[in-house]
Amino acid sequence: AVVSTQSTGGVDYSEAQCVVGRRRLEGTSAAQNTSIHQGSIYELPVPDHSVSCIFGVMIVHFADMDRLYTEIDRVLKPGGLVLFHGKGSLTPVDSADKEKTVVSGKELAERMVYVKNKLFKNLFHDRTAFNPLKYSNLPELYPGPLREQWTESACVPVSAVINYAMTWSAALKYSEQQGITLPQVRDLIATHLTAGDSSLEDASVSTQLDHFTWMSKKPP
Repeated sequence: AVVSTQSTGGVDYSEAQCVVGRRRLEGTSAAQNTSIHQGSIYELPVPDHSVSCIFGVMIVHFADMDRLYTEIDRVLKPGGLVLFHGKGSLTPVDSADKEKTVVSGKELAERMVYVKNKLFKNLFHDRTAFNPLKYSNLPELYPGPLREQWTESACVPVSAVINYAMTWSAALKYSEQQGITLPQVRDLIATHLTAGDSSLEDASVSTQLDHFTWMSKKPP
C-alpha cells in the first residue's frame, strides 16, 4: 500500500487478489479514498516524492530488493516511512491443554497440506509456500531500521482455520477454474479439513502464526 495524506493505494501483481481487495472495500468508509491497482511494485502509479508511507505485506520473499528500494526512494517523501510485514502460514499444532482443544492440530495441519498441494495444485504463485520469515533480515534502505519477530499462539475454532484458507488467492482462482461460487469453495475446504464432520467447525484447535515487521524512515 502507498499512503498520502489524502488517499491510500494498493498494488498487487495478481488481478485475482485485487478483485478480493476491491470486494472487501465495497460499502466501507475507506472505499471513498482507496484505490487498488494490478501492477508492478517496481513501477508504482504515483509521482516522485508524493507518498507519506509505504506498507508492504508478504512481498519481501518475492521482491528484487534493489529494484524495490530504488522505487521506494523515488516515491517516498523526505521523512516518510516504509514498513514491511511478513508471516508464515497459520499452523495448527498439538496442545498439551486437552481441556481447551478438541481437534488434533497435527491431523488438521496434514489436511491443510492436502488442500494446498492437491485441491489447489498449481494455483499458488511459485514462491507463495516459501516462509517469508527467512527473508526478515533485510539490508538497510535508510539508517537504523527497526526489526521485530514474534510468534502468535491462539486457540481458535476450526471454522477460523477454514476462513483463513479462504483468504488465499488460490481459493478465488479455484472457484473461477471450477465454475463454482466462493461459498461452495469454502464448503469443499471445510469438508476436507473436518473429514466430513461439520460439527468439528465449532471445535477448538491450537494454532501458531509467526510474524516479522521491518520499519525504516527516510531522512528529512
